[in-house]
Formats: sequence, structure tokens, C-alpha cells
Amino acid sequence: MMITRSKKNKTTFTTNPQTSSSFDGLPLDLVIEILGRFPIKSIARFLLVSKLWATIIHSRDFIESFPLGSCSSQPRFLIAFSGLDIKKGTHYAKEDWYFFSSSFLSRSSCPLPPVYHSHYVKGLLCIGSGREQFTVNPTSGKSIALPRVRTRRRTTKSFFGYDQVNDEYKVLCMTEALSGLHAEGPSRLSINLMRFDSRSEEFHLITRVPTEIVLSKDQYSQDMIINYQGKVAIPTKTSTYTFDVWVMVQNAEERKWLKKLTFSVEPWKSSCRFIYFKGITQTGEFIMAPYCYDSENVYVALYNHYTDTLRKIKVQVSADFNFKPNLPGIFFSDYIECVRFL
Repeated sequence: MMITRSKKNKTTFTTNPQTSSSFDGLPLDLVIEILGRFPIKSIARFLLVSKLWATIIHSRDFIESFPLGSCSSQPRFLIAFSGLDIKKGTHYAKEDWYFFSSSFLSRSSCPLPPVYHSHYVKGLLCIGSGREQFTVNPTSGKSIALPRVRTRRRTTKSFFGYDQVNDEYKVLCMTEALSGLHAEGPSRLSINLMRFDSRSEEFHLITRVPTEIVLSKDQYSQDMIINYQGKVAIPTKTSTYTFDVWVMVQNAEERKWLKKLTFSVEPWKSSCRFIYFKGITQTGEFIMAPYCYDSENVYVALYNHYTDTLRKIKVQVSADFNFKPNLPGIFFSDYIECVRFL
């Protein structure tokens, strides 16, 4: 018998020298590095080579290391479109959602119903469509339907998380009365910032979001929390081209919110129209993207508030796709390809 071992996690695979190739006798760390250099389609075919190869590809070591070089500081993002290739005429019919990646130049498609909520965590998406929830791997274009939420309420909102200790993805679904969406008065302006522990599955109150932040937000802006210089921050769009960034400052006695900076992208309005705050890169650039796209102008803008400069990254989209005017797109930042085959 021959044993190969990973020095990092002490993972052991046993092979038979009479049936194994010389490739099987390589150290596991080296095998993972070699396989990680192949594209996702090749990895899928490698599953059929042998049980040993399938075990390695399904191992946590390989999944977390793929693709090789995924820790690069280069911005990575994913844009999803529907309606490019409608199969059925009814409004509620499933359509092919197409996923376009920036850094890996990959494209895949997946049939899904109309998307109301979407979240991205470690290579996978959670798609909410009413009471239905789907987990999607945009790299492979595969999805699975999760158990239907049992509720009499009409509104369901989902959240997506990952338990790193147990290597488990978890979906949290919350419901609210339909009338709650139209609440007015002081209750509408009262927002608490809470944390949900994916391991203990418990809620924890962090702090209250000041009314000043809620009132300053543009009505079309999406609520978002970012990591700004190691602190919790909330970006708000206050006008067509102006944004504020509020940072939570914590001391021994209390937590309070400070308006850290205000910036404007109006100098670039001719090339970046109606853009919204979508995230922050590892180098501190603010990720901006439009709500709607056309086939000639699928892009993401990166604004550097230190140098007051903005650069655009265009995504190549084939002319074969039937892009409607002002086609809405769903944007995800920090995207990496994932080999979790659903």
C-alpha cells in the first residue's frame, strides 16, 4: 500500500500500487496545486478518472484552494442577467439566468424563476423567489431547490451564510406581514443592526442605526454593510452622484456612527450614468455599478477616494445575446469560481 499525506491538514489517501498511476503517488499538496490550474470544465471531467481523483476534488482542501491564485488582490465580480433567452411566454416561467465573471472570463447559465432576493457567499448564490429558495453554483450553472418555506405570510426574505468551522452553508428565511412593507411614521425610521451567528443560530443586537442615516438614503439604494478600514460601515447614496460613508466607532462605553467621508462621481457622469454603491475591494476602492445595462456597456466602476480617480472595467458579452434596452442586472462582488458541484 502507498500513502500520500498533506502536511497542512494531515489528510491521508491510500492507493494500490498495482492499479495506481505515478500521478497518484505525488504528495497531496502538489496534486491539489496541479489540479487547481485547470479550468472548471476539465475538473468536472476529472471526476470520472477514478475514485481517488473524485475524493481529492470533493475534499475541503481542494475546494478552498480552487482556483489557484484566487487570493489575488485584483477585483473579482459576477453579473447575472435574465431574459436574454426566454423559453416560455408566461411571466412566472423559468428563464435562463446568465452569469458573467470578470476575472475568470467564464460564463454559465441556469434556469430559475423570477429573482426577488439574492446573496453570495464563498462561490455559491442563494436565490429567493417568493416562498421558494434555490442554491446556485454560477460556475457550473447548476442549482438545487431548497425545501419550501411553510408560512401563511406572503412575504419571505432570505439570508445566506457560511459556518467555516463545520463547512456548512446555511439559509435563514424571515417572514413579515405584507402590511409591514407600507408602514409609515417613526417605526419606519427605526432600524437595528443585528448579527446572526451561523453556528449557534442565534441573533445578537449590535446597535441602532441613527435616523439621520436612514433619512439620507436614496429611495432606490440597496441597504449594505461594508468593511471600511477594518470597521463596520454603511454607504448611502444621497443624490444621483453623491455618496456618504458612515462608520461605526466603538469604545468601552458605547457605539456611535460618524460620517467618515462624502464623495461624488459627477465628473464621470457622461460615462457612468445612474451608478450605485456595490461594495469595496481589498485595496479599498469603492465598487460602483449601474442598475441597468445594455449590450455595449456592461461594466463596473472602481472609485479610489484617496486619489479621487475612477476606472471602468468592461465585461465582454457576446453579441449573440438578445439584450433588451436597460436590462436589469444583479451584481456580486468578491466572486471566485467554486468546485462544489451541486
